[in-house]
Amino acid sequence: MSDDERPVAVLGGGLAGLTAATYLRRHGVPVIADEVMTGNRLGARWACQFAGVAPDLICASKTLTGGLMPLAVTLASPGVVAGFDTDDLARSLLHGHSFTAHPLACAVAAENERIVADPAVHRRAVEIGAFWERELGSLRGRPGVRDVRVCGSVAAVELDAEGGYLAPVGEWLHPLAVGRGVLLRPLGNVVYALPPLGSSEESLMRIADVMRAAASS
Repeated sequence: MSDDERPVAVLGGGLAGLTAATYLRRHGVPVIADEVMTGNRLGARWACQFAGVAPDLICASKTLTGGLMPLAVTLASPGVVAGFDTDDLARSLLHGHSFTAHPLACAVAAENERIVADPAVHRRAVEIGAFWERELGSLRGRPGVRDVRVCGSVAAVELDAEGGYLAPVGEWLHPLAVGRGVLLRPLGNVVYALPPLGSSEESLMRIADVMRAAASS
C-alpha cells in the first residue's frame, strides 16, 4: 500500500476516540488529533496527553490566541515532516497563503504560549472542572437531562430534546442566557460551556445558573 492509500484516523470530539489511537498506532495508521477546541482546556497542553498518544498531526486553533485573533496551526511529527523534507518539488509540501503567519496573530499566540507555560494555568482548568462537578453534577438523572459531562474546564449538559444535533434548543436558550448576561451556543441538544481559564467564580456561577435553568426548562 502506498503512502497515498494508507488510512488515516482523526481523533475529535474530546477524549472519546483517544483509546482507539493506541490500537491504530500499532498498525501504522497515521493519527490526527483535533485539538482546535481542547488545547489547554482540559488540564494539559493537549488532550491527547491524557491517553499517552503521540499523534502524527495536531490541528490547533482557538486556544492559540485565547480567541483574540484568528490563527490556526498544523503540527507535524518528525516522521511526517521527513516525507516532505526533499529537494524534489514534486514531493514537497508547497504551502503559503495570504494570511500565513500573520505577524499580529503570531505575536498574540507567542505571548499566550508564554502564559500557558505556567503550570498554574492548567491547574486552573482542573479547578474549573471541579466547580462544574459541584454545580452541575446534581443534574445527572434529572428528568429532561440525558447526561452531564465534565472534562477539565469544559462542561456539557445533554438535554432530552428531540432532534439530536439538529434540535432547536438555541431558539429558546439564547434569550434565556442573554437575559442573564451569559452567552451560550448549544450544539443541538447539548448545552456546553468553555469559559476562559481566567474566569472568576462569579462568572462561572452565572454560567452554571443558566445551564441549570436550561435543564429545568
